[in-house]
Amino acid sequence: MNATSDFIDQVVTPQQRIGEADQTVSRLQLAGGAVASFEPCLPVQIHAIDGWLWITQEGDGRDAIIAPGNNFLSTRHGKLVVQALDRATIEVRRLCEG
Repeated sequence: MNATSDFIDQVVTPQQRIGEADQTVSRLQLAGGAVASFEPCLPVQIHAIDGWLWITQEGDGRDAIIAPGNNFLSTRHGKLVVQALDRATIEVRRLCEG
């Protein structure tokens, strides 16, 4: 078990294939202060179903604070790190290229 999974309360649904595209969707519940990281994959969309998120990405000096109900779309290469500022449920949609 890695440090990220130690902070994830529950994986609501495992990664699932959606249609014919090489797209995966994961829904995660994170405890307040928990961190989840994602390896480079373009694009990645993070949807805050509930809870506030802090998002940062390797190679990008700008961080983002995402309110419940909003999305973050990453189109940059580099590890993506999401921290739940309070208890949060997120949906991660990945469409990996190559």
